[in-house]
Amino acid sequence: MSKVFKTIGQVTGIIAVVITPFNPVLGAVLGAVSAISTVAASLTAKPPPAQGAVNETTIGANQPLPYLMGETYSGLQMAHEAGWGAPLKKVKNPYYFRACVASFCGPVAALMGIYGDFVEIPFSGNAATGFYSGFLWADHQLGATPEPGVLQPQWPGCPDWGDDYKLSGWAGIGFSLLFDKEGERFASGQPQFGAVWQGVMVYDPRLDSTYPGGSGSCRIDDESTWVYSENPALHALTYAYGRYQNGKKVFGVDLGDAAIDVAGAVAWANLCDANGWKVGGTIYEPGDKWNNLKLICQAGGCEPVLAGGYLRWRWQRPHVSLRTITFRDLARPDSESPSNQSWKRRRNTIIPQWRSAANKWDYVQSTPITKEEWLDEDGEEKAFEQQLRLVQDADQAAQLCAYQLAEEREAGLITLVLKPEFMAYDPGDGLTLDLEEHDFDMLPVTLMSRSVAPDTGEVTLTLMPRDPDVDAWALAQTGTGPGPSPVTSPEDLDRAAGNNRNPDGYGSVLIANSSVANAGGVGGVNPVSAIDAGSNATIEIDVHDRIYADKTVECDPGTITGLAYSTNYLVFYDDSDRAGGSVTYQATTVTLDAFNSPTHPDRHFVGYVTTPEMGGGATTGGGAGPPGSGGGPTP
Repeated sequence: MSKVFKTIGQVTGIIAVVITPFNPVLGAVLGAVSAISTVAASLTAKPPPAQGAVNETTIGANQPLPYLMGETYSGLQMAHEAGWGAPLKKVKNPYYFRACVASFCGPVAALMGIYGDFVEIPFSGNAATGFYSGFLWADHQLGATPEPGVLQPQWPGCPDWGDDYKLSGWAGIGFSLLFDKEGERFASGQPQFGAVWQGVMVYDPRLDSTYPGGSGSCRIDDESTWVYSENPALHALTYAYGRYQNGKKVFGVDLGDAAIDVAGAVAWANLCDANGWKVGGTIYEPGDKWNNLKLICQAGGCEPVLAGGYLRWRWQRPHVSLRTITFRDLARPDSESPSNQSWKRRRNTIIPQWRSAANKWDYVQSTPITKEEWLDEDGEEKAFEQQLRLVQDADQAAQLCAYQLAEEREAGLITLVLKPEFMAYDPGDGLTLDLEEHDFDMLPVTLMSRSVAPDTGEVTLTLMPRDPDVDAWALAQTGTGPGPSPVTSPEDLDRAAGNNRNPDGYGSVLIANSSVANAGGVGGVNPVSAIDAGSNATIEIDVHDRIYADKTVECDPGTITGLAYSTNYLVFYDDSDRAGGSVTYQATTVTLDAFNSPTHPDRHFVGYVTTPEMGGGATTGGGAGPPGSGGGPTP
């Protein structure tokens, strides 16, 4: 059995037939939302209000609240920044602190990684390692309510920041930067900081022992029991229910569970798990709550529908017919059944757009989806793009778009007026039409919407024909996005910025103009000598200082063994961080290989020496004195 058909079998098996009685009571919020048409819309959802690029840091007062779902990248929102401190090595205000937030309604599950210019920065605890060691620190919080501490700057005295700024409920990072060595770090400016998080918690009825069939401690009215998930159905259910802090609603639609089809959400969640469909990204409030809900549902092949006084879900699933409608079920003999959707609506090619981690977390296009038979029918390609704002997988995007396109190709909607017993069926349910009078011969259909006449109880169903082969076709789709976007590390940007490079690109200014001093700890500039080691020669390098324009470091002693007799050698080492200490000395007979150059941008020339002849005495050479001092060969 193929993977696709196996998946369809699993999904078909987990779809529960849930018949919920009509709820005559609607809360005020649901009443406001119900003004929106309950006729099923397409999978498209309009974009939220402009927030800047999804992968960039945003700055401004009273920014909309971000709500981060699944495992995704946040460009962060800046909440505070300040520089302070007495001048340090001619740098004014050398201490810098920036507090940024990623998501409200914490705690979120985890901080997965911190990035600079989309390159992950390694950390040990709060301190950066590698290139930024000694220059960058990051304190983070997950957003507990209340938050026990505050994002801590690395140094005391940050202006307008203190223990009262706890940002309870906010997941965030406090970045501390040190500007104490001119041109050594942040030469190209601060990198574009961002972070990958595992986002907000959700309610999962399947883990709630008080819910029929559930097992566990998860409770809908206790957010401390909620769990991390990437399941679109669970995020839609949670957002529709609403998020609360100190008993007050702070985010979401605020319907409460009495007005939500929870059982339908469970069946839909099972399908998302079976298909491997996930949600990942950020929505914002204040904003269009209904559209936010549609965006979440879109990631799971679903749309929210108001029917029978409830918020229900119409999600893409294999057709399982719950009933066959015959002439005896009609309350009225007439029907509306357009033969086909309009030529304009029947597009034949869809191009998914999804958010790609390999492309700096931006939206990219993936492989167009179409069928040759559709192109032949229309006589031309009619293509359009569909952005899936909360989808981060190419295959998932392809499958969801395939379902959307297939619906567009179906014949037009069918409207029937049926007897009151049909109010038990919900949007998304599968039915079969056996109405010879209307030329419907065992036609599979999906219930799109329903309404009930209050005076007669007659039920008007809007139905869409469904191709029984659509699931196998849609779930077999795969997406191929562009190759990874090139990224330049902050280290490379700093090196290319010009502060520690010559204008003509000839190596590092600070390295090329450095010199040796205090060789042997006594003020000399020649740390290099050579001896006869018995069967070959050995060069010895004494302890010495390396003098740069902005600092001085000490280099440990060392030896280079196994060298030829009576040979002129040049001694060097590579040290990109200009840290000194235990460097690795090397020797060469090629002059240019010993000096700083575009080919060897980290190279430090130490000195030169001619090794003794066999049986000869020790020899000394020349050191790398200040430029122009005659302290060594000219490269």
